Amino acid sequence: MLLTSFTACKVAELFAQLIFKHHGMPKSMVSDRDPIFLSKFWQQLFKNCGTKLRMSSAYHPQSDGQTEIVNKALQQYLRCFVHNEPHKWGKFLHLAKWHYNTSIHSSTGLTPFQVVFGKPPPTLVKYIEGFTNLEVVHHELIDRDRILELLRKKLEKAQAAMKHYADQRRIDHPFKVGDQVLVKLRPYRQTSVGGNRNNKLCNRFFGPFKILRQIDEVACELQLPDASRIHPIFHVSKLKPFHGNDETALPLHEESFENHLVVHPIAVLD
Repeated sequence: MLLTSFTACKVAELFAQLIFKHHGMPKSMVSDRDPIFLSKFWQQLFKNCGTKLRMSSAYHPQSDGQTEIVNKALQQYLRCFVHNEPHKWGKFLHLAKWHYNTSIHSSTGLTPFQVVFGKPPPTLVKYIEGFTNLEVVHHELIDRDRILELLRKKLEKAQAAMKHYADQRRIDHPFKVGDQVLVKLRPYRQTSVGGNRNNKLCNRFFGPFKILRQIDEVACELQLPDASRIHPIFHVSKLKPFHGNDETALPLHEESFENHLVVHPIAVLD
């Protein structure tokens, strides 16, 4: 059963029970813009603990790329085990996690276990056939070694493929402070009340807007209209240069909220 009633206080309590006791308080933490993470309780709690909260920009999961890549890698090779019986994915998750955390990553030359704890991971002794007379233990250890070996191969293949395709799309952006740019939004209407369903034909880019400052190498702050309630920081992948005049501009909808157009009902009929 999926729980959706978590409050900021409850999430903070779980953070203390599951994360803090093992790793201590982080210097910074990346999260999306869920109301829990934007609440005054959450903000003040981590401010008092000395943790800097870093919020991801809209429609850009790469802002929390470490988590997204780990999830993507786990999905990719767990799928190889459970594609016929997907409900059994939880049975292999602990082995997948162990193998991922104890594999040397090409970017660091170290295992995640060693990065976190400062020492090599404890060795998982490979089973020698005939070492035990118990048939149940024999089959369990044989299956464990087979699964770990398959996980290792799948993980190496996933890492190589991800690096290959990511490097192909990595180019320096041409934007600088003062440039006029268009921003890519998703103005989907609320379909539950019979809104516009031709989403594929809707405009994708709006603007132009002026770049006020460059946050870092991949994020810029735009000068949005005062009536806008969209967060003004966007990843450069959501921007493109504006070439034209005021007649070709497409202004942002005044009621844009969190990159969605808010629809107000005219009347309640029933």
